[in-house]
Amino acid sequence: MDPFGNATHTALSFRFLVKMFSHRVGINSSMAIAIARFAGARFIVASDLSDYRLDIAKKMGATLTVNPSKGEKISDAVKNWDERV
Repeated sequence: MDPFGNATHTALSFRFLVKMFSHRVGINSSMAIAIARFAGARFIVASDLSDYRLDIAKKMGATLTVNPSKGEKISDAVKNWDERV
């Protein structure tokens, strides 16, 4: 299956998508972020060690990006996401 098909299947696997977490932002994850945003996800967290990939995730619709190599913690990012949505 092609990357777009994989991303679509991943993003739309849930009937009511409000939150999404993407770990390691690659081609499939980037497209899944855009599809999830289009489908109505309101809070999308993307995590990667590359600022370049995190910038792409932000452009594709990620609400928040986390770079653990800079000391940012994924747990801090998602700890209060119920309050953000």
